[in-house]
Amino acid sequence: MRRWPLALALAAPGLLARPAAGDPTDTVTVLGARAPGPDARDPEAVQVVDTAEAQTEAGDLGAVLDRAQGVSLRRTGGLGARSTFAIHGLSEKRVRLFIDGLPADAMGLSQDPASLPVQLIEAVEIYKGVVPIRFGGDALGGALNLVTRRDWPEDHLDLSVQAGAFGTLRSSAVGRLMLAPDAGLFLDLEVFQDQTDNDYPVQVLIPDAQGRPGEETVRRFHDAYAARGLTATVGVTGRRWADRLALTVFGNRADKDLQHSVTMSVPYGDITQREARVGARVHYRRAPRPGSPWGAEVLASHAQLEQGWADVSQNQWSWRGEVVRARPFPGERGRGERLEGTGHVTAGRLGLSWAPQPAHRLEVSATPQLSAVDRRFVPVAANRKVREEAFSLLKVVSGVSWRAEAWGGRLANDLFGKHYHARPEGPPPATGEAPAVRRHAYGGGDALRFTLVDHLHLKAAYEWAVRLPDPRELFGDGVLLEATPGLKDERSHNLNLGLELTRMRTPLGALEGSAHLFQRWTRDLIILVPTLDTARYQNVADVDTRGVEAGVRWTVAQALTLSANGTWLRAVNESDNGQFGRFRGDRMPNQPYLFGALGAAVHQPLPALGLDRVRLYWHGRYVHEYFLFWESQGRRDTKLKVPTQLTHDLGLTLTAARGRLLATAEVQNLTDTQRFDSVGVQLPGRGWQLKLGVSLD
Repeated sequence: MRRWPLALALAAPGLLARPAAGDPTDTVTVLGARAPGPDARDPEAVQVVDTAEAQTEAGDLGAVLDRAQGVSLRRTGGLGARSTFAIHGLSEKRVRLFIDGLPADAMGLSQDPASLPVQLIEAVEIYKGVVPIRFGGDALGGALNLVTRRDWPEDHLDLSVQAGAFGTLRSSAVGRLMLAPDAGLFLDLEVFQDQTDNDYPVQVLIPDAQGRPGEETVRRFHDAYAARGLTATVGVTGRRWADRLALTVFGNRADKDLQHSVTMSVPYGDITQREARVGARVHYRRAPRPGSPWGAEVLASHAQLEQGWADVSQNQWSWRGEVVRARPFPGERGRGERLEGTGHVTAGRLGLSWAPQPAHRLEVSATPQLSAVDRRFVPVAANRKVREEAFSLLKVVSGVSWRAEAWGGRLANDLFGKHYHARPEGPPPATGEAPAVRRHAYGGGDALRFTLVDHLHLKAAYEWAVRLPDPRELFGDGVLLEATPGLKDERSHNLNLGLELTRMRTPLGALEGSAHLFQRWTRDLIILVPTLDTARYQNVADVDTRGVEAGVRWTVAQALTLSANGTWLRAVNESDNGQFGRFRGDRMPNQPYLFGALGAAVHQPLPALGLDRVRLYWHGRYVHEYFLFWESQGRRDTKLKVPTQLTHDLGLTLTAARGRLLATAEVQNLTDTQRFDSVGVQLPGRGWQLKLGVSLD
C-alpha cells in the first residue's frame, strides 16, 4: 500500500476536493462506519442526499440543496452571497444547520453554507418538521445536517481545482493518512480555498443627463469574495472501547465586498465585511453491541469568533464603477463606522443509549450551547461616541426517546419528548420593558414507519416544535434594531404523512421515489416589524401551512438516470389582530410556493479511449412567480413580484484510471435566463466552469 506524503497536502492549501465516484452502475459504496444516521427503515421524516455524483460536478452545496425535494434556497448574489434555506415554507432561524450533529456556528463555519465545496460533504440529511433529540436543536421547521467525509479504511487523498466565469477559482484537498493501521490511528486533513470577482453583468436603471432613468447592462464591480479553511483531525477508529475517538482543530476565514443595498437600488464601492473562526472539538462514540447494550456519544466544541465590517467612505459610486461625488458625511449606508466584534461559541452533546434487544432502544441526550458576543461600533466622526454592546445566550435542549420495532421490523416507532431551557443576558432595554429572563419550554412527538411490502414504506410523524428567540431578536443591535426582551417562543404543530419507495429493481430499471403531505400550524411567529426610524421583532403572526411534495428517480440499464421532484405549499396568514390582522386569509408574501427540479444523466464507459465513464448530465430548476407584498393589496398586474423562472445547467464529466482522474466542463444557466430570488436582486447569468480532480491511494 502506498502512502501519500503529508507534505503534499500541507504544501497545497489551495488544492482540495474529492474527485468522482466513477462507478458506472450509479451505486455508491461507503467504506467504514460513519456517525449513525437515518435510512429508509427509520421512522423519521428525513431525506438523505448523497453527494457522490455532485462531487464530480461543478456546483456548490447550494446547488445540491436547491434541487432537493421540499427545500427552497434563496441567494442574494453569486458565490459567497448570503443565502436562506426554507423547508416547507419555514426559513431563516426556524431551520437549524448542523455539521456532524453539532450547531454549525460551533463547528467553525464562517462562510455561507450554500457556498461550501461539495467535496467536504459526504451526505446531507434534511429533517422536515420533526428533528431527532440527538441534535438538541430548537428548530421550528426542520434541520439540515451536513455529514462530513471521514473514516476511510486506508491512506487516501483527493485533490481538485476548479476555474470558472466571473473570476472564480476554487480548490480543495481531502485525505487520510493511517498512522498506525493495526491500532486504527489516523490523521484526516481538509483544506479549501475559494475566490471570485462576482463581476457578472446585471441590468440596472441609470439616470441620463436629464435625470431620466434608463435601463443599462453593467458589470458588478465590488462583489469580490474569498474564503479559506483548514481542518485537521487525529484519532482512532474501530476499537472495542470506541467506534471513534477524535480530536479536531479548525480555522477558516471569509472576506466579502458589499455591492449594493437590499433591493439593488443603490451601488456601493467601498463597504467590506469579514468573519473568521478558530477552534477545536473532541468526539467520542461507542454504539450498543451484542453482549454490551450500552452506548455513548460525547461531543464538545469551542470556537473563537472575529467579525467586522467597515462603512467609512464618503464616495458615492455609480453603477459604472465610477465615483460621481463626495458625500457630506462618511458611510455609504449612512453609518460611517467600523464594527469590531469578538465572541465565542461553546457547545456539546452527551448522549446515552440502551438497547437491551435489537427491537428496542432507549436514548437520552443533553445539548448545551453558550454563545457570547462583544461588539464595538467605532464612528469616523469625532463628535460621536464609541458604542459597545455585549450579550450572551445559554441554551440547553434535552430529550428522551424510545425506539421500538415489531412484526419482524415491519413496524417501527420512535416516541420522544424534549425540554428547552434558555438564559439570555444582554443590555437592559431602553424602552422601560422588563429585561429578558430565563425560560423553559416543553415539546415532543412521535414518528412511525410501517413497511407495507418490500421497498414500500408508510411514514407518519408529528412534533410539537419550539424555537426560542435568539440574542439579536431579544436585545437588538444598538443601531436600527430595538430590543424586545418580552418576545414569546415560536411554536408549531408539525405533521407529515407519506409513502416512500426505496430503490427497487424492475425489468425496466431501478425505481425509487416518495410522496408526502405536510401541515404546519405555527403560532407566535417572530417577524421584523419596521417603525418610523427603527425596527423591532414582534410576535405578530399565526400561520397555517399545508402542502404536498413528491419525487421520483429512475435508472435504466445502468446507463440512463431520470429524476423529477416538485413541491406546492400554501402558507396562509391566520392572524386576527395586530399589524397583520387585516391580511387574514392571504398567502404569506415574499415566499416561493411552487417549485421543482428535473434531472437527466447518460453515462457509459469508453474503454477504447481509456475512459472509465463518460457522463453527460442536465439539471433544470423551476420556480413559479410570487408576490413581494400581500396578495389582497393593490392590483395584481402591477404588484412587485419575483417572476417565473426556468433555468438549466449542462455538463460533461470524464473519469479515467479507475476513477482516479476526473475532468468536468459545465455551463450554468445555459439559456442566460434573468434569475431572481429577491425582488430587484439579479443573480448570475450564463457562466462556464471547468473542474479537474485526482485521487491518490
